[in-house]
Amino acid sequence: METMAENSLNNPSFYVWEPGVGPSEAALLRLQELAVRPAAPPGEAWFMSPPRRMYPEFLNQPIAAIPLSVIHGLLFEATTGILAFHDVPEAVESWRGWFRHLLPGLIVRGDEAYAFHYLIESVFTIFFRVYSEGFQGEYEGFRRDVLETLGRAIMMPSLWDDDGESICAQYQDWETCGSLWPSCSGAISASLFFCLTYLKKDEVSVWTKSILAIECAYFRAHLLTWLAGSYEILASDVPNFRDIEQATSRIKWLDSWTLEKLAPLIPVANTQEFLTTVRQVLTLDRLFVWLEDISRYKELSEPLASARVAEIVADVVLAVS
Repeated sequence: METMAENSLNNPSFYVWEPGVGPSEAALLRLQELAVRPAAPPGEAWFMSPPRRMYPEFLNQPIAAIPLSVIHGLLFEATTGILAFHDVPEAVESWRGWFRHLLPGLIVRGDEAYAFHYLIESVFTIFFRVYSEGFQGEYEGFRRDVLETLGRAIMMPSLWDDDGESICAQYQDWETCGSLWPSCSGAISASLFFCLTYLKKDEVSVWTKSILAIECAYFRAHLLTWLAGSYEILASDVPNFRDIEQATSRIKWLDSWTLEKLAPLIPVANTQEFLTTVRQVLTLDRLFVWLEDISRYKELSEPLASARVAEIVADVVLAVS
């Protein structure tokens, strides 16, 4: 039987998240076939005198063989370098070209964890930087392909356990300075912001309903934390990534602080449609059901209660303005 997510490949307005249904193989193949590998290796974002560090391994080895620490390092250099060296066209084009070439392989390895973060977090960060002004120069259908791959990487089978629980949410440690305090997994947070940014308005409602239909206590706890922390951004007249750092709850992902400048704006029409759908589907009765389910895990329920996350969601996010 065709799954909801697989059906979305054939219906442009039917984009959903479904645990275990990750990136489309056909879309990954298109991304790979239509990307050109630059002739020269990528380099660091350098400010001092030579020698500049280069990354020849990306010319000499497939991305599957390159250590995750090296990949994270290059992505950070490119993310910050595109902003800092915006007036050095050859450097910017090199970083952009290498990211575009590496994107399919980065998506495939997006479920790999390193130093408390998943690779997918860094991929989202640089994607927002590289495509801060849209998809000019890309092939027709690129937006759809990145949504069907990078946008659904959070749903890949390897990130969900046998009990249907989100491994990303379980991996995110809520301990801070010896006490527990809720936050949203960086991989989940970045994935939510990504889809809100690049979906079309008429795709947002169905996608939102699919998120709220995910029956996973850990995922729900992290989603409630994200709703509470992101509400001021979502309700803004100019939703902007720079406000993530000031969020009341921790909803950041790796290096998201770099997006204060040269990053896309989240379409207001999308955030309005998202909040409208959340209010329609996540009623107070359903919220109580979620909290009852989450109460099975004290490591989730107690921090949520201490931070009054449920009250914020009920009294602020779900309130009709």
